[in-house]
Order: sequence, then C-alpha cells, then structure tokens
Amino acid sequence: MKTLLRSKNVGLLVNERLVNMTAEIVPELHTNMPDDVAFTKVQDDIKDPKEFAYDYLLVLSKFSIPNAEVKGYTRKNRLYYRWEDAIFEKDAEITFEYLSQFKEVADDGAKSYITG
Repeated sequence: MKTLLRSKNVGLLVNERLVNMTAEIVPELHTNMPDDVAFTKVQDDIKDPKEFAYDYLLVLSKFSIPNAEVKGYTRKNRLYYRWEDAIFEKDAEITFEYLSQFKEVADDGAKSYITG
C-alpha cells in the first residue's frame, strides 16, 4: 500500500451518499464519475489537470459482522452499510481491514456492542 501511494496518483473517494437514495440513482453516480473528473480537469481554476489523472481510487467502506460470528469471521458474514461497497471490494486490487467496536442502543435502551 505504501509503495502504491508513493508511486501512483491516488485519489480518495469519500462515498457518503444519502442512505435513503433510490437504488436506481446509485449506479449512475459511480458510472458518471469519469465524466465528472474529466469536466473538473478543464475548469479555469484548475492549475494542473494532471492532479486529476488518477491511477487508483482509495475507497473507504464500513461493514459490520454479527457478534456471534466474530470468532468464525469470513467475508460472507459482512453486513455492508451501503450495498455498493461489496462491489467496490470485489473489484479492488488491494484491500485491508481492521476491527473496531461501537455501542448500539436499542429503542428500549438496551445496549449492545457491535464489532466491525
């Protein structure tokens, strides 16, 4: 990963779309991204269009796994926050992951800890 970041032009894609966005729009957002980048390159305020000639895009995504399955964790156990993240990972050349824990509070006030 360090070699890639040092030797290639890597862009950061922050994919925080509205959760309730209709499913038909999401693929269009990603399909149109090359056109959006090309449009950005020709804007008057862009000093060096080569900055937008990405070799790779770094996409951070979130997923969780059921607590009962942490010890037997496999990629099949993943519960992605956005369905397109599973597609990004499938097509990725490099992936990495780390586990973190967060607290979930149910409507009745019951607390549980989620690992993901």
